Amino acid sequence: MRDPHIGTFGVLCIQTVIAGKVLFLIPLLPQKGVLFLFPMWGRTTVLLPMLFLPYLREEGKVSPFYPPKRGMIFFGLVFSTLMSFFLLGIRGLLRFGICLLYGFMVSFYYRRRLGGYTGDLLGALIETTEVVGLLCLNLI
Repeated sequence: MRDPHIGTFGVLCIQTVIAGKVLFLIPLLPQKGVLFLFPMWGRTTVLLPMLFLPYLREEGKVSPFYPPKRGMIFFGLVFSTLMSFFLLGIRGLLRFGICLLYGFMVSFYYRRRLGGYTGDLLGALIETTEVVGLLCLNLI
């Protein structure tokens, strides 16, 4: 992941994420009140691997935040839960729960495949969770 070059699959992944965001964001534009939820869900989901998995590098951009403070993780989860409920009710909690479930699944994959996480993996989790959140906002 320290290699600055990007391959074919990396380009395809980035294009797919951008296309998914554009595709799922366009129908939500009239509902301006919920547009900040999916980025919030993406950043909240990042707290899961930070809580349960070891950081794989000695140095890096995540190093100042490792180990995470439990109060910050609790505050992030509670704030996202409350905002989801106040804006969308029970459906908001369901959508946020789906994003958290996705975060748990990806965290499990990170543990099984690599043994922990890096900043690159957290960034990938943010971007893909945003697409999952947008999909949930459109379908549920």
